[in-house]
Amino acid sequence: MLISPVCVSAQEAPDAALDVNIRFYKWSFINSVVMPNISTGEMAAQRAKKAPNEFWIISDGKWERVNISERTKSISYKGVKDFKIYRRTGDGESSSDFQEIARLTLPEKTREVFILIFQRSDSLKFYPMDISPDALPKGKFVLMNITSTPVAVRWGTEQKMLPSLSHVILTPNAKDEREALPLQIAAYVASKWELVYKSRMRTYTDEHNVMLLYDPYGKKTPNFNIQTLNF
Repeated sequence: MLISPVCVSAQEAPDAALDVNIRFYKWSFINSVVMPNISTGEMAAQRAKKAPNEFWIISDGKWERVNISERTKSISYKGVKDFKIYRRTGDGESSSDFQEIARLTLPEKTREVFILIFQRSDSLKFYPMDISPDALPKGKFVLMNITSTPVAVRWGTEQKMLPSLSHVILTPNAKDEREALPLQIAAYVASKWELVYKSRMRTYTDEHNVMLLYDPYGKKTPNFNIQTLNF
């Protein structure tokens, strides 16, 4: 969630409370007219400026640069669950050389965290999720609704309600991983339920499976799409 800029010195970082691996995944909205606002659930237009390819964090009391020029990036993080993200504004290592651009709360009692980075023009937004083996075993599926619309989901025989800006873990009931199960997603539009997405999806038992439900255009009549991630 984007907040007002606050500067913090690396030396002022409190004692570490978490020791986790963080996997960043950058997802670009270059081909979309709008991107989701993670604070409100609304879709917001952005001006065509270049987004930054790096940011800074405080880990183990030290400043660390995180390069996101590639789509994926994994780092080790030692610090508190109140995870702050900065951009560099100067050449030194003092608090005046860094400006806070985002803050998010990491899940507690976890070993692995997945942070999805939404990139659109000059904007970056972050969405954290616990992907430790206890929270998200390999072979299951996470469906993330990053639209401003609540939806009803049916995958195989499993049915779920999914509010805006939330995610749910789905358990496949296929006979084997080669079987693609029917996926149907409906949204409540103009006082009635409308089917907004229909396809077939399969899972991979040796991978984390993530589906991103998004609205590329943000019009009154939803036109949803799905992006799948496997890692």
